[in-house]
Order: sequence, then C-alpha cells, then structure tokens
Amino acid sequence: YGKDSTTEYDFARKANLIVVNIGTNDETKGIAANEFKTAFKAWIEYAKEKNGADCKFLAVTNMKNGTYAAYITQIFEELGGEAAGYYMYKAKRSTNQTASYHPSVEEHAAYVPELLELCKSIIANTVVTPPETDPVTPGVDTTGAVELPANTVAVDDDFGKDGEIAVFTFGGVKYKATVGKDAFGTLEEGHEAVPADGTMFILPGMYIENFKVQKNLNLLGPKAGIDPNVRGADQLADWTLNPQRANEDEEAIMMGNLGLGVWNATVYSDCKKIVVDGFQFSDNFLIRQNSGMEGEIEIEMKNILVKNSTSTNNIFFFSPYYPKDDTNPVLYKRHGKFENIRVDSVLKQYLFRMAFDTLEIKGLYMAANCGMGLVEKFSTAGDTGTDRLLITDCMFRNTNTTIFSINLRKDLAAPNYHLTKLDPAMKQVEIEISGCVFVDDRISAQHAPWIDINRDSTAAIIKIKDNVFSANNSGSPLVVDGRSVPGEYASATEISGNVVTGCSDPFKFTAASDAYSFVN
Repeated sequence: YGKDSTTEYDFARKANLIVVNIGTNDETKGIAANEFKTAFKAWIEYAKEKNGADCKFLAVTNMKNGTYAAYITQIFEELGGEAAGYYMYKAKRSTNQTASYHPSVEEHAAYVPELLELCKSIIANTVVTPPETDPVTPGVDTTGAVELPANTVAVDDDFGKDGEIAVFTFGGVKYKATVGKDAFGTLEEGHEAVPADGTMFILPGMYIENFKVQKNLNLLGPKAGIDPNVRGADQLADWTLNPQRANEDEEAIMMGNLGLGVWNATVYSDCKKIVVDGFQFSDNFLIRQNSGMEGEIEIEMKNILVKNSTSTNNIFFFSPYYPKDDTNPVLYKRHGKFENIRVDSVLKQYLFRMAFDTLEIKGLYMAANCGMGLVEKFSTAGDTGTDRLLITDCMFRNTNTTIFSINLRKDLAAPNYHLTKLDPAMKQVEIEISGCVFVDDRISAQHAPWIDINRDSTAAIIKIKDNVFSANNSGSPLVVDGRSVPGEYASATEISGNVVTGCSDPFKFTAASDAYSFVN
C-alpha cells in the first residue's frame, strides 16, 4: 500500500503465504464466471512460479459481497484444497451501507484476530483438515427437512462445497438440498440448472451479479408474499414500512443488473412469463428488458422494497419496441404488472422508463426523500391496437419533482418508435391514473407539476380521476399540459372526481389545440 505501482516487484522476498481479497470488483463489473475462473487460475500459476511451489494461498471473501466465493471454492478444490495449501476465510458481511458495503474501520478490526490466527496456523502447518473418510457434511441436522419441490432450485452464497447437504428454511418450510445439484452459490448457476417454468428460491444475502433470465421462471425471495407497505388509518396518513421487512439480514438484496428476456434474439420462444417476488433492490441495481423481435412476454413484480438506491439509470427500464421494417408491425407484446412496491429512496433517476401494451401498477409507495419521480417516459409499441396503462391505489410523497412525465412525443429521446416507422393511426394509448394520493406536507415551497403531459400526434387518452391532491403551495400547478403540440389525431385529457386541497389553480392546459380537458 502506498508504493509506486509502476515499479515491477522483483520477488527478492518470496511469500510463503499469499492472502488475497478476490472477486469483489470482478463481480461488480459482471465478469463472466468462466472468464473469472480462467484468469484466477492463471494468476495462481504465476504467483507460484514467482514465489515457489510451496507457496500457500488464503482467499478472503464476503466482506463486501460474496457471490464469487463459490467460484473461488471450486477452483481451490480443483487444485487440491487445504491439503495442497488452498484455504478460505469467509468474513461476516459488511453492514456499512453508506460506503456501498465497504467494511467500516470497526468491521475491519473485528476481522483481524480471527484472520491473524488463521494465517499463523497455516504458516505453522497446524491447520486441522478433516480426513477424506469424514461425512460430506458432518453435523448437519436434516430432521424434519423435506426435499425441494419439483423443478425448483435454491441459491445462497453461503452454500458450501459441491456434494454437501444444505439445510435451510424458506417460506416457513425446512428444506434440504444438495450443493451442485439443486442448491447453488450464484444466480447464474441456479438459472442454468433450473428448467423452464421452474422456480428459484433465493435466500437472504447480497447478490451483485449481472444476471439474465432467459426462460419462463419464478424468482422468489425470502419475503415473497409480504407487502413492504402498511397503509395509514386514512387517505392522507403516511404508509409505513412493514416490520416484517425491516431486518435487512432477512432480505435477498439485489445489487447488480437483472436482464429479463432473451436479448437481441430472433424470437421470444423460451421466455414468455417472469415473476419476481419478495426482494430488496439497492445501490446501483437495475432491471432491464431490452428490445427484441417476435413473441410475447409477461412481467410480474410484487412485494419489492427499493431502498438506498443510488443508480444513475432508471431502476425499471423497459425500452420501446424496434420494428424490423414497415411491413412487420406486429412484433412481440409486453405486459407488466407491478404490485406492492415501496420506494424508500431513489436519489438520481426516475423509477420507471417503459413501454408496455398493458400495464398495471397497484399498491406502490414513494417516500418524500426520493430525489426523482416515478415515470420518466411512457413509450408506445410498434404494434396495432391500444396500449392500456393503469396506475391505481398508490401514494406519492415525492413532493418536489414531477412524478409522472407522460412523454408521448416522436421528436424527443426514447420516443414512440412506431411514429417514425409505421402509420400513427395504428396505435392508441390510454393512460389512467386513479385512486392515488399525492401529498405535499412540507413547508410551502415551489415544486414541479406532479403530472406533466407532453405529446404530439399520438391518439392519447389520459384520464386523471378520483385522486387526492394535497399541496401546501397554491402557486404550483399539479397537472400541466404545457408542451404538447397540435397533431392530426385526437388527444384528450379527462380530469374528474379528484379532491384538491391547498392549490388554487391545480390544472393548466395551454399549448395543444387538440388536448381537451374535461373537469368536473
């Protein structure tokens, strides 16, 4: 530490033990498993060449993230394990969220005594290695444990070596599984093993993998079926965090990128429905569903807690459709359902950027500490018929920025792609925001409009009905259509049944001759 990194080490002093913290940055950058294994093996060979064949290795894992620990364990076993001088030290995972889970000074200090004693015992050749005749997993109590359901695998970065029996509780049931068969240390390995239409149980832990789902699949976290929100006693009362979701040690925390569907494939033949239930999304986590070709896909997400997000991308990114040519407008269809989602902080970007044929968002809560809003852009699909998008039974306390940016303009970034490739008359968009509560309970201050409509020739019907708007600033309009441009096809906005307090002039429609407002 602190030495000149440009000066090559001459190996005048040979190491008899090399301690290495490996895998964290490889995992964060999404290095593929095979690439990581090959490179790590090559590095070990180089280190032994320079330090001598008797040099031993101790891999330290898990302080920041530990998913690649399974790969390191596999490599060490292939090289002969502890009998050949390859050891593992698995630290307690850091809880230091403010530093992106880099261990704090106090956490480092807690590791020192145990790690130091292990280093001394390895150097002195006093480490006790269990004989090969010992049971594969000594001391594992399988009493009352049942086999996993058919077509189900479990994932936990704490699982041991291949062949060991893992016993764990998931959804209140005690299970047993065999590591390497139906229990795995990484999401990628679990995905490779589970059959289409199967289920992955993902146990508590932190998962920093750039992981792609490429088959029909149910991804179930430890909090599947448990709503993170507890609604208030009345409409304006704040929604609180469900106590059952307050302990991060019990959550499966996703911190990498999750790709849904077959990217850049010709046909969505193997990926038609994906269910994601019971997770926490944190740090720079991002879900992507990129453009594809023919086929149909249904995405369902529920009981999701978004917490401590610092992503500079939209956390849920569902890009527009890209037709192959003007003669093939009927491409793949996308259907989305998002239910029971709590957003405790989105600091740098909107939550959603999306294009759906049908969409329902229900039971979503955004806290007042969110720096950005819910929807950056609605985009339409290169297809015939009508897109129907419904947002209902939600609460937004994100009071200082635009919550819905309804952007249906072909001349802006991420546009309605069909407007430049296909006949605009083929597509209609219906967006309804109803039964939601928008609250500004801060000291009076100017804020951006909570709903900002921006459209051109799309046949767009926007309904804002039966909502509650409670604002402390009478000078900031709540719903604005100030940037739309006149178009050939009819657009309309229906505003009805809303309850408004604290704003004398909530609705402003000024720019578009074909944007009619019906207020009652």
